[in-house]
Amino acid sequence: MRTHDENPRSRRIRRVRVWITFQICLGLVIFVAETANAGAFRGGSWRCGNRLILPGMPQGEVLALCGAPSFVSASEVENFRRRRRNDVVVIEPLETWTYNPGSNQLIRYLTFRGGYLVRIDTGHYGY
Repeated sequence: MRTHDENPRSRRIRRVRVWITFQICLGLVIFVAETANAGAFRGGSWRCGNRLILPGMPQGEVLALCGAPSFVSASEVENFRRRRRNDVVVIEPLETWTYNPGSNQLIRYLTFRGGYLVRIDTGHYGY
């Protein structure tokens, strides 16, 4: 509550305090949102040599940039999609490529779904 006998300096100090509090709260909200978003990508990106590999890239592009993986594991995944009158089962190929760059670097597991990179996981040191 404001009183009529407040001086302009105290009003200015109050506004600065409110502004600082707002900035801190906004920063915390952005930090939490970015942290949650980074977890969704499970690693988010990987630097293969001097090239950046990101989710959403097609298999061919990753193969051209990083070369052949050390190991490939292939399977299929079923997705149920509801239509107006019936359910449709869509079978998509799922591949996990393993890159083992050697004993002084971490192993990377790249998961492709339907031909596109969806996840990048980091393992232990290579061999």
